[in-house]
Amino acid sequence: MIESSHSIWIDASAEEVYGHIESMPNKFPVFRALERWPLLAVRIFLIGGFKRGIKILFSKSYYRMAISNMKKPLAIGGSFGPFVLTEAEVGRKYFFSLRTVLFNLNAGYLMDSEGRGSRLSLALTSDNPNMAQRFYWLFVRPMHNILAKKTLSVIRKDVEKAH
Repeated sequence: MIESSHSIWIDASAEEVYGHIESMPNKFPVFRALERWPLLAVRIFLIGGFKRGIKILFSKSYYRMAISNMKKPLAIGGSFGPFVLTEAEVGRKYFFSLRTVLFNLNAGYLMDSEGRGSRLSLALTSDNPNMAQRFYWLFVRPMHNILAKKTLSVIRKDVEKAH
């Protein structure tokens, strides 16, 4: 089993946090530079979206289409790159599945209201990873930890600024 969870306190209700996440064009925001070509292709390639990463790398029109698709609202079953939205419960969770050669996991946001604020967690679980996925996780885990913490801080900053 592979598990990871990072949390942050946000001075806003869980419903407000959920609404912000639902409206974000990039569901896992880190640095805007990582959404630019060719870094977006590298990000997608590193999570196992090889075909999509190659298309973005070599086709500017495919890159523009991918960026445009990121801005569309998601419904259950809709995709954000190689991530497929599997659960969306207002003020509680916003979860994706990721099924690639390198990952077989669920990842997303959990929200808990506490008083006048809420705790936002970015959680990742893989119940039955194969040997290659376990090995790859050893390599990417330190990078994931840094990016997960940065993602949560970006969301907190944006939500509190809007609140």
